[in-house]
Amino acid sequence: MRISVVSDEISDDFEEAVELGLRLGVNTYELRWVRPAGTFLRRRIGDLADAEALALAAVAERHGAVIGTIAPGVFQCPWNDGREVEAQMSRLERSFHIAEMLRARDIVVHSFQPPAGRRNGICPPGVIDALGLAAARAQGAGLRLLLKNTADCYADTGAHTAAIVQAVHSSALGVSWDPCHAARLGEDATGDGYNWVAPFVRDVRIKDQACRDSLGFEYTVLAQGGLDWPGQLKALAGDGYRGTVTVGSQLEPRLLTTMRSLEALRRLLAESTRVCPKNAGNA
Repeated sequence: MRISVVSDEISDDFEEAVELGLRLGVNTYELRWVRPAGTFLRRRIGDLADAEALALAAVAERHGAVIGTIAPGVFQCPWNDGREVEAQMSRLERSFHIAEMLRARDIVVHSFQPPAGRRNGICPPGVIDALGLAAARAQGAGLRLLLKNTADCYADTGAHTAAIVQAVHSSALGVSWDPCHAARLGEDATGDGYNWVAPFVRDVRIKDQACRDSLGFEYTVLAQGGLDWPGQLKALAGDGYRGTVTVGSQLEPRLLTTMRSLEALRRLLAESTRVCPKNAGNA
């Protein structure tokens, strides 16, 4: 398994994130939000100008860092009978261009949000068609899409995410597996949920959460919440998983909580690979 970190979970300034990440033993990043040099506001990676993207690529090259994935937020919008597909495809094509400039292979995408009151587990055929078209275009560009399951989209649980990927049936569409989101919907995320998506998982989102009676779910540092991360990582090791495990704690203070989650991840990975030594890979 290869450890990656969402860069804005360290700093919105990518160069600062890389310099600090190197001290934490990290050199592979997912870019989601960044604050380009000379500006005060952070922006989504897919909204950058060419010059801004090339400046990020130069930072990575200068420090020997790898930008493995970008997360431009494509298809993270309400489904309105397909009227939004053209605009989203335009954003996707722009993301292809930025990924090429950054030398990133993978692009995280979403699966549209159901209209209010229509959450019944049924994904409209138009969503499948849109993702199929997106995967075909990604394959033509030599890139790969990673469908992230999120609690507010059609791909929410492991079962629903697997059904969508199977329906698209493209080698250019894998899964960025987020057990926290699946668990919020009541799925046994690190058991049955993972088993559904296991053949398609190319990235795993590393964060933890606890359920507070009055506040609902709150994110925590890895291994301080309620998810069975030892079981999840052992299952990945047992499957011979070779993809990324991406730390994105979603907690403040970002640098400190990312550092603590990285420490916990390395400890858990060491334990999981002792159980399955022949499948350990590079952690």
